[in-house]
Amino acid sequence: MISLRTWRAKGELVCQDTGYSMEVRAALWCFLLAAIAGVVLRMAGAGLVGFETLDLSNLRRAHSHLMLFSWVTPALAALIASNATPDPKIRVFLRAMLVLGLLSFPSFLVSGYQPVQIGSARVPLSIIFSTLSMFAWYAFAIAWIRIRGEVQTTTNALAVRAWDGAIFLLVLGSLGAWARGALTGMGNKDMFLQHAAVEFFLTTYVDGFLMIGVLGLVLTTNGDRWKAASKCMLGMIIVLTPFEFLAFLPIDLVPKSLRPVGAIAALCIGLGGLYFAASVNDHLARAFLLVLGGGKLMLVHPESAAEVLGLGLRIPYLHVLLLGFVTITLVEHISLRWSTDINPSLVRPMVVLALVALLPTTGLWPSFVSRELGLVVTALASVLPVGAIYLGINARWFPLFQHTIPSSCPR
Repeated sequence: MISLRTWRAKGELVCQDTGYSMEVRAALWCFLLAAIAGVVLRMAGAGLVGFETLDLSNLRRAHSHLMLFSWVTPALAALIASNATPDPKIRVFLRAMLVLGLLSFPSFLVSGYQPVQIGSARVPLSIIFSTLSMFAWYAFAIAWIRIRGEVQTTTNALAVRAWDGAIFLLVLGSLGAWARGALTGMGNKDMFLQHAAVEFFLTTYVDGFLMIGVLGLVLTTNGDRWKAASKCMLGMIIVLTPFEFLAFLPIDLVPKSLRPVGAIAALCIGLGGLYFAASVNDHLARAFLLVLGGGKLMLVHPESAAEVLGLGLRIPYLHVLLLGFVTITLVEHISLRWSTDINPSLVRPMVVLALVALLPTTGLWPSFVSRELGLVVTALASVLPVGAIYLGINARWFPLFQHTIPSSCPR
């Protein structure tokens, strides 16, 4: 539901929606900044550019945190909230996510997780900004409880159920970050606990909040096909996602008694992904869900999981999920709700080409083909999504806060 106001400005009819459009536009600009950082990272990895003072691991952290905290999270939250009457408090929470994510970018770029020297004190700016971002998540979760009843009247029940689970997992997953901080503060060096806390946060946040939340967006346009089975499958995925992190941990770190738990979670969630791949109407979303569901099935057997992770497939998996399934779905729903000028038909092939071009970064790249040449192709292909989104933003969404109304806008 979008609230629109129209007025005459300089003799021209203008339309400005009050349904979080400014926050979504800002999130798209954050996507561009994070994607450009990713392009630089790929080019450095291919030897096309070189930096004497820039730590590439810090650049990777800056890229990933900005993409997560200032693009996919506020964009998804805005799309969920836009199904109810626009709320000024939610707008504040979205802006807090955007600003805190942006503030963390230079601090991660310069120092990573290390403290920054400010005067006589060493201040962990990256951790401070990341922690404050989680408080914005909590505020949005509370706001969801308030607007949920209205969303139920505008959206199908299965999508609302997906968003219930996604937002619950967002809050639950953040406990992993708190746990890692507590372990570090107590000087606990148990490798299982240290890795488990980080993996629990990452898996529950990315595979939980983001994947299930975006699946909810897909379900809003997919009708109620196989309604009863979909409810069961969705519930199973939500319940088991907090245990999936065990399947991603190095096998030698996981106690034998816990290995079956991670395997069962990966099996059921993988089958759930394949189920929704069969039930959705969109062919590209179906392809992404098939890849993601199949990827989880490869984690069921611990030895095969170790081989899969040893091939360097975790980063491509995250890109298929975040750049592929999540970003393309977000862009399509943003285009439908706020602008027709970001053309998903352009974004889709550019993203798919960039994802396919990640193959040289994995152990699946054939040995008889030059890996150096492959990495150059990867770097060049990473520019494609940036160009597609940039052209879409500037087609109508510039300047940032106002645009001429489309023909479909109320006059």
